[in-house]
Amino acid sequence: HPVLIGVKLHRGDSHPLSYSGEGYSFGIDFPGRYLVDRSRKDLLAFQSEIAARGGTFYLAKDQLLGAQDFRKAYPGAADFLRVKRKYDPWNLFQSNLFRRLLQNELPRVP
Repeated sequence: HPVLIGVKLHRGDSHPLSYSGEGYSFGIDFPGRYLVDRSRKDLLAFQSEIAARGGTFYLAKDQLLGAQDFRKAYPGAADFLRVKRKYDPWNLFQSNLFRRLLQNELPRVP
């Protein structure tokens, strides 16, 4: 069961990977052991529903979002990748989050 649920009011911004649109967001924190039982499947289905309805995610805290739902939630990610290719053509700067969600979107460098 969740240990913390928070609701916040946001103003939108124009960053292509921002989760902060006009309106409200809610955060649900679950203990780590929650993700190892059958509830993980339910959380993934919930994320897919949010992405399908145009919702976004706080990527710095997310551990489950898959690349397909990421593409639905962040259609502006292509803009981010264009900037990344320009300033990091060798793909030197990356994180586990980047590898999980965006790695396959970049062309391979010879």
